[in-house]
Amino acid sequence: MNMLGAIKSGNQTFRTTSEPDKTPEIHTFGSNIDAQETDNIGAIPNVFDQAVSEYPIIKKHNIMGKVNIGAREGGQFLEFWPPGESGPPEYPRPIEFGDSPGVEIYNNETTPLDVLGDVTSHWLVSEDPVVSKYYDDFKSSLSPDQRSRLRDQYNYAQENFNEKRPYEDWESFSGMPSYFRGYAFKQWPEEFSEKAYTPDQMQMFDSMMEYLAIGE
Repeated sequence: MNMLGAIKSGNQTFRTTSEPDKTPEIHTFGSNIDAQETDNIGAIPNVFDQAVSEYPIIKKHNIMGKVNIGAREGGQFLEFWPPGESGPPEYPRPIEFGDSPGVEIYNNETTPLDVLGDVTSHWLVSEDPVVSKYYDDFKSSLSPDQRSRLRDQYNYAQENFNEKRPYEDWESFSGMPSYFRGYAFKQWPEEFSEKAYTPDQMQMFDSMMEYLAIGE
């Protein structure tokens, strides 16, 4: 993984891997329906359902899920769809989600922890009071050096992912959620996280992960 970690553009998670050229395999939480029979069946044994099983807090918040391998190019692992977001014409919102929040998974290297990370950083930070407190505490604890690291990530996103938003919008919707996930959800290398976070921040995230594992 690039040492800048997982860079977000909108609600899409990017990593420095190539996207497999595969026909989509689709699963929707609650329906267990394959959209079509392809060689990909079994390539990822419904990672969303695995995430729901491992982390009941996802079901508690009525998050929908769809596995759609290869539907996007450019290294995207998954995308969180909040209610009301329709998406661009070329990548529309999954109709299965209706107006419910949902996660669409594009890459067969996506893990249940990745799914939890996106649900947490894009939904639970505002909808779950315990996680919201952790998020606010993390933001208020950032040092000047950590703020500078966010700026570096923004510059990287501009150069590599055609990021066009003003910095403030990017930080709010992409940069800060990514920084929030990096250590807690193992999306950044361990040696990088040791430099990117303070011991107190890592201890705070360890406590948050204990809460997420139980969900209450």
